[in-house]
Amino acid sequence: TYAAAPNFGWALMHRASASLSQPPNLEPLRTGVSGGEMVDVELLQTVRRDWSAWGLADTVLRPAYGMAESVVATTVPAAESPLRTALARHPGCCKPRVVASTGRPLDRMSVRIAGGEHIGRIQIRGVALLESPDDGTWYTTGDLGFIRGGELYVCGRAADLIIVAGSNVPPEAVEHVINDHP
Repeated sequence: TYAAAPNFGWALMHRASASLSQPPNLEPLRTGVSGGEMVDVELLQTVRRDWSAWGLADTVLRPAYGMAESVVATTVPAAESPLRTALARHPGCCKPRVVASTGRPLDRMSVRIAGGEHIGRIQIRGVALLESPDDGTWYTTGDLGFIRGGELYVCGRAADLIIVAGSNVPPEAVEHVINDHP
């Protein structure tokens, strides 16, 4: 069984699961993908912990990376792989945060990082791009990230920053605070 939702979808399901009168059997769920927006590592860890009593295996929930331009998926962690995380700081922001590996590129897709010493703009190319250039050029996504051990870690959007009192704040940090106070 396979399920996919953006981060906010997993958050809504987690909140709703607290009021279930009968616990579901999650043993048949083999893959649960979180993608389509910045992945909240803390939320994935909480869902894994809370739903383990219902049979959710520790390796089921996995972040992935993709977008409409790449027919949804570009990178996905291998089946049964553990959640890998790293500490990263969005360029221009002051506070580092934990980001998750979104895995390796799918077959016939490539990912690279352009610019930036450690964190740069994510570029992709391959057969899944809707407008795949035949000359082998790269599509710049507008997302920032880095590659470690052949796996992509996404750190946020290049242009999405809120400036407060001279400090750059990524919108995901604001969303995280809002989601913690429903």
